[in-house]
Amino acid sequence: MAAELIWQGDRLLHVKYSGTFTGAEARAVQDKIGADVRFDDLIAIILDASRIEQNLTTAKDVEIISAISRAQSLSNPNLKNAVVLEPSDDGQAQAAFYKILTEVTGWQIKLFNTEAEARAWLVPYLPV
Repeated sequence: MAAELIWQGDRLLHVKYSGTFTGAEARAVQDKIGADVRFDDLIAIILDASRIEQNLTTAKDVEIISAISRAQSLSNPNLKNAVVLEPSDDGQAQAAFYKILTEVTGWQIKLFNTEAEARAWLVPYLPV
């Protein structure tokens, strides 16, 4: 898997996933995001899975990633999380499962079919 973390200022992080995607790699990316000193002041993340070719994550991986997110929400409880869905039905189901498991975080999490839709949703939350 390739995961490219693109910081757009200190308030927006765009994570672009591509290729083959495993649970271990997904957990490593989630840990890296939370370990960044900018995380506490982050307003929004775009998690862009639209370029994933093969998703090898399991429901257990999603549970673990959700647990990491719940811990991260303690230092940043107001995060907006825009998830751009991958094309596969399994990937879309896993994104919906993640959303359900992270409802306790207080984060606003929405699922989108395109990056443009995700960005449009985030516009009111980001400083000009």
